[in-house]
Amino acid sequence: MKKAILFTNAICCFFVGAHAIGMQHGLFRSQSTQGAPWQGTATIVNEQYHITVHADYLDVELAWTIEVGGNEPDSFKNALEIVGNLNLEDKSVVVGMVTWYKDMILKAKLKTNDVAREQYENVVQRSSDVPPPPRDPVLLEWIWDDNYDISIFPVTFGQTRRVRIRYLIPAYCSNGVNKIAYPHAFTDHAQVLIRKGPGVDSYRVETPSAQNIFENRLYESLSGADYNFEAHGLRHEKRISHIIPILAQAHEGSLFYEGDFSTSKFSGQMLHVTTMSGQEALKKSIIGHDYVILWRWNHPQILEKYARQIVEQSTLLQEFLENLDAAHMRAALIIDKEGGERITFSLDTKGGREYNRMIAWLTELSRREIVDPPMRDTPRTQDIPFDIQQAFQEFQNALKAAQELFDTQRTSLKHLLILCAGPRLVTSSIADQTVEWDGQIDVSMLESSVFSNGSPAPDPGLSTHRAYWPGVNMKQFLHTHRADIQVFAMVGNGVDTNRIAVIAESEGSSYCQPVGCRQMHLYSNRPMNNQIQWSVYRGDDLIAEYTETPQIVPMDDGMQYARLIGSSPHLTPLAPVMPSSMASTLGFVDEKYSLVALEEDALPPSVVRRLRDNGVPLLNSADIFPAADQRADIPVAEWLYVNPPEPMTEYVCGLNREIIPVPLGAPVMWAPEDVDIFVVPDMQPAPARIAPPQAPIMYAVDPEAYVDYESALFAAPPAAHVQTAGGFECFIINSSLVIESGALSSGTKTDLQIVLYDLSGRVVRRWSFAASSSRNRLIVPLENTVLGRGTYICRITGADKPMSRRFVTR
Repeated sequence: MKKAILFTNAICCFFVGAHAIGMQHGLFRSQSTQGAPWQGTATIVNEQYHITVHADYLDVELAWTIEVGGNEPDSFKNALEIVGNLNLEDKSVVVGMVTWYKDMILKAKLKTNDVAREQYENVVQRSSDVPPPPRDPVLLEWIWDDNYDISIFPVTFGQTRRVRIRYLIPAYCSNGVNKIAYPHAFTDHAQVLIRKGPGVDSYRVETPSAQNIFENRLYESLSGADYNFEAHGLRHEKRISHIIPILAQAHEGSLFYEGDFSTSKFSGQMLHVTTMSGQEALKKSIIGHDYVILWRWNHPQILEKYARQIVEQSTLLQEFLENLDAAHMRAALIIDKEGGERITFSLDTKGGREYNRMIAWLTELSRREIVDPPMRDTPRTQDIPFDIQQAFQEFQNALKAAQELFDTQRTSLKHLLILCAGPRLVTSSIADQTVEWDGQIDVSMLESSVFSNGSPAPDPGLSTHRAYWPGVNMKQFLHTHRADIQVFAMVGNGVDTNRIAVIAESEGSSYCQPVGCRQMHLYSNRPMNNQIQWSVYRGDDLIAEYTETPQIVPMDDGMQYARLIGSSPHLTPLAPVMPSSMASTLGFVDEKYSLVALEEDALPPSVVRRLRDNGVPLLNSADIFPAADQRADIPVAEWLYVNPPEPMTEYVCGLNREIIPVPLGAPVMWAPEDVDIFVVPDMQPAPARIAPPQAPIMYAVDPEAYVDYESALFAAPPAAHVQTAGGFECFIINSSLVIESGALSSGTKTDLQIVLYDLSGRVVRRWSFAASSSRNRLIVPLENTVLGRGTYICRITGADKPMSRRFVTR
């Protein structure tokens, strides 16, 4: 078994850079406490996790066996000390610790930092000329954020010490899903045992390449071959990112995770409230909703090259329209073809005549069969004439036609949703455009609305976030023309209330824009009213309000939940008074309190037997030693002044990047940077981006080379020998192109030719394989070829039929 040896001589530089990663890691060393100065290694030779998945948090027990090594010291070999610095998962809270000494198990007690450190040092006796008596202190101290120091004494050179730490990791709601960050291992040989807790039907283990569901109520081992437990490593596709609890009862709308608790001095409810999205809240309001969808088809000169995109987008439109099933919702559609006709369907509710016409037209389009144009190895130069001023005028005309479809006689929330099809041809846009627009109409991309409605993310091929309209600064138009709509959710306990802005006003033009808040952490000293009061404002005018009854998810262990939410930096109290120290009232480590285990803290033999394999007993009142001058409680205003809640605001982030052209029938509107929605508590820096492939612009002042657009029809019966999508799978693993297909090994009599094309239709690589080498999986090394993020096409000839497959690298 490979051992993980961690040195602290680089502790400062490591943690300054690594802490921002928000993942678990640590550094350890051993050192002398008496005699000549000496430093050695501290090696984690055994690491084991016991994880229980609750509906709103993970309960984690982390057990270590640490061995002291290095160059053997000259003296005091049995009075050595292990010291370490470790980061736990973001927003974790430590609730207990035990340590082994000889045949005893010592339970750590919660004491003020000064007292805990003093008691530890009194045992170590660093200034003593002789070794201290063989007593055993272990000290865990909060340093900052999720960073801790641990000190273990004594340990003999070449021998080990054991310690077990218990901590909780909170869940955060992301796009309507309650996710819990996974506690990554400190070594490459960790053992992970996991189970579902009370109130959880099952749980999902999420990696970049898989999402597996488990239902075990007893501890079961996760396979190290199937998963990468470390935060870093070569098996990125197997690295666990989140654990997702799954409730037995499916829900729509908002949730209250509630935990009741009681101590001699502090009791009530802790809550994690997760609301439905702002768009869902708007849909459930009594006010009418009118949706006008403006679907732009750019560049008819090369229409056949992105016909597949149009056909697939028609399916997205059908799905969106089918979801508008309430009587107060209407939809209209304009298909605006560049330089050509405009097809219009007027506002109508689901089931109406105009609505049925619209669905029938989209259904007809979605059934069209597409033949992808042939690939060209040699790009040809063509000059496609283009008039930017004319394109902008068409944009103005299309917007005017869209505004005319809205019913000005009806009080409603008006939504313009934009969807674009087609590749980018021009490199510039009109920056100082002036658009006459009704300020009461909210403008966004169709895909943004699909996401906010709680629908699963559409196929990457339908991405429209980076839509392009010829001659128009689309991003600036979307940013500027926003209806002044705000949506608030308010909860209370009959005396106190808390309100959050689920749809907030846009602020500034920074990289990350706040888009509202969908969750809050609350404490209430009395039972909550299990309702949410929703209110919708246009400017300062209240235009709609209603009451929602959320689903209640009770927490089985109210005290554990109280420790979790009580430690949250997002906590808002609904009570007249609060404890001056939540840590010493409930029992967890914070900036003022540490855990220290001394010899007199040995547990009775009956408990020792029970803790042989797992378990850390929780702190009770006898284990907590509050500061002598600590006040029992303080007015809530004073508590809020010292502990101002951090809002759990969601942001949407993205860069103003150019759209990359997408020829060859690929349905992807791809951009170098995706638009991501994330939650501040769970926020982590984005991973380093691989440079995108350098595709030439299709049209510029000086035309550059691009693929030939001469052949292929917009829609035609597929040729018998063409297979455009099925037949095999293609993806990238460890710098190799992997092709999986049973068809490769059946009926193959000639050599296989594999060609990889980039976004502009250029050949990236070619390979040839003898027929005898055909099998179900081919692994083709890319060698020095680096593929950036984007869309590629793999084409295989030599099998029964020529086959092509589009795939996306991330």
